[in-house]
Amino acid sequence: MNDSDKPRWQDEDYNGWLVPPSWRKWLGSATLPLLLIGYAVRCWILQQATIIGHVRGGHTSIGHICGINAIAFGFVFLFLGLFLHFRYFWRVVPKLHPFSYPAADLAFRGFVVSIVCHVCLLLLDIFSKKP
Repeated sequence: MNDSDKPRWQDEDYNGWLVPPSWRKWLGSATLPLLLIGYAVRCWILQQATIIGHVRGGHTSIGHICGINAIAFGFVFLFLGLFLHFRYFWRVVPKLHPFSYPAADLAFRGFVVSIVCHVCLLLLDIFSKKP
């Protein structure tokens, strides 16, 4: 590959592997997923979660969920963090690269399943309340 064909942000490291600069690799694919997973653990421990952007009466407010709904919401953040880490961190580390595809695939599937479960639990909670 010529230097002109290579995107600007890529440097050659790891015996010819093209990787992003160190700060981008660590910030975007390690720190952000760690924050998401940390929020998931917080949701599980406290059994409370906050949703920003919940609309009530045309006004943006902060929605608060607790109990099993918060635990399910924590799983959404867990699988999102895992997906980002497997997809963007493992793929640029040569020893982890072969495992990044199945790991990212499983994390994405877990993300989709956790969103479906979370939405079902929210709908069940909404429609089971007596007026």
